Amino acid sequence: MWGDHVMTASVEYVGEPLSSHDAVMWHLESVSPMHTLKVAVVDPARRGSPLTLADVEWAIAANLDRYPRARQRVVPIPGRRGGLHWVEDPDLDLSRHLERQTVAAPGGRPEFDACLGELAERRLPLDRPLWHVSLLDGLEGGRQAVVLRIHHAVTDGSGAAAAFEGFTTEEPRGETRSVPEPPSHGAATATAVRNRIVALSREVRSTVADSRTGKAFRARAEHLPPPGFVAYRDTFLIGSLGARRQCATGSLPLADFRAVGRSTGTTVNGVLHAVLAGALRAERLRRGEDPTRPLIAAFGIALDDPDAPRRWWGNNITPTYVALYTGEADPLERLRRTAGSAHEGVELCRVAGANLASRIAIHAPRFPSVFIRAFKDRITSPAHLVTANVRGPAARRWLGDCEVVEFYSLVSLQPPLAVNITTYSYAGEMRVGVMTIPDEFDDPRSVVEGMADSLGELVAATAASRAE
Repeated sequence: MWGDHVMTASVEYVGEPLSSHDAVMWHLESVSPMHTLKVAVVDPARRGSPLTLADVEWAIAANLDRYPRARQRVVPIPGRRGGLHWVEDPDLDLSRHLERQTVAAPGGRPEFDACLGELAERRLPLDRPLWHVSLLDGLEGGRQAVVLRIHHAVTDGSGAAAAFEGFTTEEPRGETRSVPEPPSHGAATATAVRNRIVALSREVRSTVADSRTGKAFRARAEHLPPPGFVAYRDTFLIGSLGARRQCATGSLPLADFRAVGRSTGTTVNGVLHAVLAGALRAERLRRGEDPTRPLIAAFGIALDDPDAPRRWWGNNITPTYVALYTGEADPLERLRRTAGSAHEGVELCRVAGANLASRIAIHAPRFPSVFIRAFKDRITSPAHLVTANVRGPAARRWLGDCEVVEFYSLVSLQPPLAVNITTYSYAGEMRVGVMTIPDEFDDPRSVVEGMADSLGELVAATAASRAE
């Protein structure tokens, strides 16, 4: 391990300060459960018998040294750099992080999703490493699911994708992928000190420069939400955040997204948001809501250096904002405008860097949670929903001798947003995970079904356009 040697309750720990991004996620736990769900549906047919909890515990124990955060908990240390530190848990007991349960009969999609909703509501204990694994039996076809609840302070979507690939293999019982080593004690300490000294002045300079660049880019953009946009509240997507959660999962053909993209010169991200615009248009019409005002999606963008290996732990993301043009009845026009907004939003992040809200959070990680708690009944937002799209393996992976046939990611919610939609491309399918607050939106499956209809509409429209 690396970092500061500290004394707490007469026990010596070796600690590392939480990054500001990770600390933001930790503090938000005081507002709402901040764990995400990473769900691997496995087929144990090859091994001839179901996975047991002992199998799962053995696999975790065999890989524990490769994943430091799995052995560490967060300890507040007043007066130390950063206040919050990752420290080795001297009382780590894997049995406290594992459970086995059976999905209600008949074990179809509704019962599976209901079980995921229950797991989304259960907070992780904060006195131990921030993860828990549930082995679910009873799924149709003799399948099982391994559900990892992991706190967002530990990792973001890109990091979780790297962890999934590092923990699984290309072939049954194959060799696992190597995991990048953590920085040395000296490098970590030197980096933290240097960042503390120069960060504020650098951020002031870069924020001024980037704001000018961003302003110039916005002046040329056609489809971006206006600067300073505040989401209107009179929609089913905005509400007060309670403790209950509902989840829905499903799969859409990734080849269809790519085919629409090729036909229209659009990225998969652009097609995805156009598909969402179509699904939410149908939902708004069904509810009698005016669809002509665009919805705004906060779309997470990874800030990692593409040439550097991604460590599986930590957060390094910022949102951009995509307008979903639900008022457009013509699917191709809806695609053109929404995909244009997605492209411009990503490009704005590229030329201007992290947005101002993310920069404030870096230097005041407690601020978001304090602000939300103080103004939770009146809080406004620059978005109506949260979206994310993570690229996963093109071929199926293996967990020992069990084939991972499906993989989903479901991500936490913060007020006043009542819907989070995360897609994860895996083995030729776009895996959709939806989390909602049932008090505001009690049928998350309608989003998955609406996305299937919207994608089919786009496929038909692009085919008809090519035939003309």
